Amino acid sequence: MAESLGSAELLRQLKSLGMERLLHAVNTFLRQSCTYLPLLTFGGKTSFVSLDVCGTEASGSAASCSSPEAAATCRQAPGPLGELVRGPPGQGIAEQSFSCGLSEFGVTNVPCIFSPPQMFPWIIQLYMVRTMLESLIADKSGSKKTLRSSLEGPTILDIEKFHRESFFYTHLINFSETLQQCCDLSQLWFREFFLELTMGRRIQFPIEMSMPWILTDHILETKEASMMEYVLYSLDLYNDSAHYALTRFNKQFLYDEIEAELLGRSIDLNRLITQRVSAAVCKSLELAIGRFESEDLTSIVELDGLLEINRMTHKLLSRYLTLDSFDAMFREANHNVSAPYGRITLHVFWELNYDFLPNYCYNGSTNRFVRTVLPFSQEFQRDKQPNAQPQYLHGSKALNLAYSSIYGSYRNFVGPPHFQVICRLLGYQGIAVVMEELLKVVKSLLQGTILQYVKTLMEVMPKICRLPRHEYGSPGILEFFHHQLKDIVEYAELKTVCFQNLREVGNAVLFCLLIEQSLSLEEVCDLLHAAPFQNILPRVHVKEGERLDAKMKRLESKYAPLHLVPLIERLGTPQQIAIAREGDLLTKERLCCGLSMFEVILTRIRSFLDDPIWRGPLPSNGVMHVDECVEFHRLWSAMQFVYCIPVGTHEFTVEQCFGDGLHWAGCMIIVLLGQQRRFAVLDFCYHLLKVQKHDGKDEIIKNVPLKKMVERIRKFQILNDEIITILDKYLKSGDGEGTPVEHVRCFQPPIHQSLASS
Repeated sequence: MAESLGSAELLRQLKSLGMERLLHAVNTFLRQSCTYLPLLTFGGKTSFVSLDVCGTEASGSAASCSSPEAAATCRQAPGPLGELVRGPPGQGIAEQSFSCGLSEFGVTNVPCIFSPPQMFPWIIQLYMVRTMLESLIADKSGSKKTLRSSLEGPTILDIEKFHRESFFYTHLINFSETLQQCCDLSQLWFREFFLELTMGRRIQFPIEMSMPWILTDHILETKEASMMEYVLYSLDLYNDSAHYALTRFNKQFLYDEIEAELLGRSIDLNRLITQRVSAAVCKSLELAIGRFESEDLTSIVELDGLLEINRMTHKLLSRYLTLDSFDAMFREANHNVSAPYGRITLHVFWELNYDFLPNYCYNGSTNRFVRTVLPFSQEFQRDKQPNAQPQYLHGSKALNLAYSSIYGSYRNFVGPPHFQVICRLLGYQGIAVVMEELLKVVKSLLQGTILQYVKTLMEVMPKICRLPRHEYGSPGILEFFHHQLKDIVEYAELKTVCFQNLREVGNAVLFCLLIEQSLSLEEVCDLLHAAPFQNILPRVHVKEGERLDAKMKRLESKYAPLHLVPLIERLGTPQQIAIAREGDLLTKERLCCGLSMFEVILTRIRSFLDDPIWRGPLPSNGVMHVDECVEFHRLWSAMQFVYCIPVGTHEFTVEQCFGDGLHWAGCMIIVLLGQQRRFAVLDFCYHLLKVQKHDGKDEIIKNVPLKKMVERIRKFQILNDEIITILDKYLKSGDGEGTPVEHVRCFQPPIHQSLASS
């Protein structure tokens, strides 16, 4: 196995050398730097050559030639080397004079004039130089006396070294052909010589003895992901063999034999690769969704990242492969081909219902949900995470670890990044399904458990609870409220089951609100992108003396070719025209009407509050209940009094256990019942806050520190005002344009008792 993989790796390296992306630049570099400069350097060092430039001959005298034969050979050398310096005739390179030594090339004390090294020697020139040098240093020659003895020892060493190294210059000058010969592995296929050794007992070797087939079969059988790309290099051996058989051997039967070995037929390799790539992409999408189904809602950011990786991979591969559309692959993996919603939508709702609503606390300051420190529900079991090879996720183990670290920063909260991803992945249809199911959950809570607790608590509430006068002081008022609301304070299930159910309602409402905000951002981007194609142009800046209408007309005429609907009406089919008109109408209506999904949700929740216990009986005075505790806002005032009481050192606050979702639920019910102004005026805690702010006292009443409690009341008052303002804004958004109209009720003036009988 190791030998086969090593052979495949060697084959890949050899084939990679033959790529021609940098071949031209490498050729020029090798010719100029590895042949021309060493030749000049050698000419300067030995100094027995003189360089002929511009028709003049400069003689070198450093090397002594003690015999006439050696001198004659030296005199023959200027021609070739002089042409090397000048370059081939007609090159047109401007010659520059350098009255200096060849110090850059290692030459010392040899003045010469030569052109810059922008050319390379011809093969014939190199051959002449090597032949002359070989005649100088040859141990044996045609005559009895050799020329070697006429040269000095250092000169002989330089000539021998240059002669030895210059043997490779021919291959460097013809680097392209040399590289092609080195990368030609066609001989790995030809095996006819070994057939002769069988003495006719075999007329052909089986395909299992073919080297390309051995490597290809081994790579495919081992299924080593990192070696799969080497299959193409192994198959390229057949191309080498076929080319060699036609161009060198000129044998058609050899070519036919090579072609027959590749399964004996033509193979649409592109189609086969396309099938496997499509299967790999589908498997990667399946694993991404499967991983999301085995984790909580915070992992949806990682799901979006994995889907984006697959989308980009599909886009890049689609340039070369005929793949199905990514949307079709995604719908198939999401089981959303014919169903109205897919696996992602179902798991989002599953997590919302069983984990998000009961176990997360909302913090309005950070606009995030975090897991509660004290869970009130049992943790449910999720599916086991599917095993996945690294290439189906982020590519490798190292990349998987890196991306896990990145997505780990999104694991401890649910916030705007998660809601933006939910909007993109679920779309309008998926969001509508989730919202409808959440409304069912809210309805079951408001008309079930919460309604029962409201009825029970209304029975233990004091029938009459007047707001004490300021003269009693804040300590007296605190003691009065604590006594009046004693049964509510001591109710065991208030801080557990009741608050937990209200938290679930508040979290559901907050989820809908944050989804609305994220969806609005997506819609704004869509509208801005669509504006130029709908002939919706921004107002331009007008200088003094310019007319706005004329400038806008010029701008409209400039961008008229981008107007999509008239273009499709002129060139499109009837079906395309209908689709374009519907899309244009929908976009314009969404832009102008300002449709609000959250307003519809609040209106639906208002219809759930149909029990008389929420509003109480009609007031006896015909106007409103003042001191009677028969409306929900009075009960919520009592609840607020309970959670405003400071807790002990080792106890959890209501913020840590339930978050802001509890307050959103209570304030939402008050606003939907139209009791927000009565709540602001008649709330027990707000009355205590106003009195303590006036007298500034700080005492401990019934083990309750007054100042700390007032600080908590002020914090919750700010939160309540913010929540009520947001809810009022959405509920009044559909009342019409401009300032909303206040509905004023007219009541009969009070009649004195003396006049009542008459």
